This record gives sequence, structure tokens and C-alpha cells, in this order.
Amino acid sequence: MVATLLASGAENVLINNMAPLHLSPRMKPFQALSAQIKMVVDGYNQVLAAGVASLSTHFPKANIAINDINGLLTLVASPEGAVSFKYANVDGSCFNYTAQTVCAAPDTYFFWDGIHPSTRGQDLMAQYGFNQLFKLPGYFIAKPATTTATTVESLYKPTQAPSVRPITNLYSSASALAGITLFSVALSSLLL
Repeated sequence: MVATLLASGAENVLINNMAPLHLSPRMKPFQALSAQIKMVVDGYNQVLAAGVASLSTHFPKANIAINDINGLLTLVASPEGAVSFKYANVDGSCFNYTAQTVCAAPDTYFFWDGIHPSTRGQDLMAQYGFNQLFKLPGYFIAKPATTTATTVESLYKPTQAPSVRPITNLYSSASALAGITLFSVALSSLLL
């Protein structure tokens, strides 16, 4: 799928890797399987990275980037990341399936439901992806490592808040839209 886009002339392609599913509220009942779920996700992300590297050699003029959703959400889910990004709740969902109710402050939750981010969470991921694709300053690059207060401080500077470049302004000009192909690779399209 991505190769077809590139062969058709796409210049900028952003591919989301798989989120850390073991950290989502939906997986809470399966905590005993957390290590196995993480292993499957990590394996998928490794295969995806190898596929993207291969595409980069076949399409050297294209700007192909992996949106490291896994690294971003791992950081956000850490106690330090939750504080840095001002989320009061990173392990529960705003929408309650059983009661069919919505929490009082959706912007303080990272997750809307058991697996999908809230609107604010989606904005964070989109901004992060745009900045990764175009290597823009003013935003951290998540590193796959155990998060500690020290690593959060080195990855995220309070003066470089996620709202430095609002997402609504980034896509408002024709030049920003020209040539941008945002594409999320689904698990079923593993064959690049």
C-alpha cells in the first residue's frame, strides 16, 4: 500500500507504529498477559521499521517517517509524562460503557474509550507525527527506554509545550498541505 503511494508520487509519508496496547484501559482485565501483548506489539513495530527502511532505499527521494506512537504513549502513560502533559488520568477511559456516561473533564483523560485517545490525545499524536515527519523543533522525540524523571526531563522541556505549534495552524496553508501524505498502516497491511 505504501509502495503504491510512493510510486504514485507521494513525497511525504507518515506511518504510525502500533501503540502500546498493554497500557490501554481495554487491556486492564488482561494484565496477566501484559508482557505477551507488549512482545507482539514490539515485534510488529520491528517488522514495520524494517519494511520502512526497505522502502526508504527504494524511494530515496521520499520523506518516509515512522510516527512513534508507541514511544509517545509510553511516555504519556508514565507518572512523569502524565504530569508533563497535564493528564489527570492516563489509565482510565472518559467514556463509561456500562453507564453510558462521559466524564466531567474529558481533556484531563488521555483515553476516550478503552483504546482510543481523547480529542486532546489525538491532537497530541497528530502534532507529534507532523513534527516527526518534517523534523520540526519545539517538540520532543520519544526514545524507547524505561521512563524516569531524568529521561522525561531530557525528552520534554516545559518551555517546549505540545501547543507550541497548534495543529490547526499547521494545516491551514496550501504550502503545508502540498505533498503531505499522512498514512496510518493498519495491522492487516503489514506487507509493504
